[in-house]
Amino acid sequence: MVSIKENKTYQLLTEAQWEYACRAGTRTAYFFGDDPKDLRDYAWYGENSELHTHPAGGRRPNRWGLYDMQGNVWEWCRDYYYDAYSGAEEKDPIMVLNGSIGTGRVAWWSWFNGAEFCRAAYRLSFAPGLRYSHFGLRVCFRLD
Repeated sequence: MVSIKENKTYQLLTEAQWEYACRAGTRTAYFFGDDPKDLRDYAWYGENSELHTHPAGGRRPNRWGLYDMQGNVWEWCRDYYYDAYSGAEEKDPIMVLNGSIGTGRVAWWSWFNGAEFCRAAYRLSFAPGLRYSHFGLRVCFRLD
């Protein structure tokens, strides 16, 4: 989608783009390491969220300065859920919907979930159009 005011093209992230941005160059379970004890400093999740969505930026960012990459709301992605994601090529993307915004089926964990679901690679599939207060989205704009 092109913003007339800004003359930029915005879109939902693909699943691979989202995980890349979340990890911020790391290969650990969380972008801050493998130990969930520090999770409350970086994410709103079941143990500290008081079971509601919080304004963006309320916790520490990852090392690339991106906030709320883990926790707060499940985020829709642009591509379909693909069971064999873990065995797919590391190049992005593999199941893109040719720009069909709003039909993605992949999301990550939210304030509703406990720490055991908070790994950067944790993912689920939801039917398009499903709505809950702990679902959201993150848009990005293309640099080219």
